[in-house]
Amino acid sequence: MGDVIRMRGAGEIIASVGGPVDETEPTLCIYADDLEPEVISRLLGTSPSWSHRKGDVLRGGTPAPTGAWLLEDTSKPTGDLEAQIRGLLARVSADQEVWRQLRRTCTMKMSCMLSIREWSRGLSLSAELLGELAARGLELGLSIYFVGDEDS
Repeated sequence: MGDVIRMRGAGEIIASVGGPVDETEPTLCIYADDLEPEVISRLLGTSPSWSHRKGDVLRGGTPAPTGAWLLEDTSKPTGDLEAQIRGLLARVSADQEVWRQLRRTCTMKMSCMLSIREWSRGLSLSAELLGELAARGLELGLSIYFVGDEDS
């Protein structure tokens, strides 16, 4: 996504602008008050990275406000969000009837954490991938974090 432009001042680089996002971590998220993790796993043909039912006690002792089934990307965080999302989609059923059934009772999204070490970074996703997410009824959520670098 664009070239990196380096701004110089007094003989040193004072800022970099542009370039790709440094790290991306997508998670397929499915939520419902009456969610049964085993049912979601059976429908999608895979087990979640983690799951819980509404009311289950979470870390910290708080009861879960709703049920959740989450499938995380298990690869090392990269800046190639498109490839990571495609990898997650390849691990679950492509059957549109399954996704229609889930849409009727669940809230679903592809939640993505993006980490940048310098300001003004970006990425793009292909229209084809966005269409695949839409066909499944998956909202795309992006959380962007500035983590700086070792010199910040």
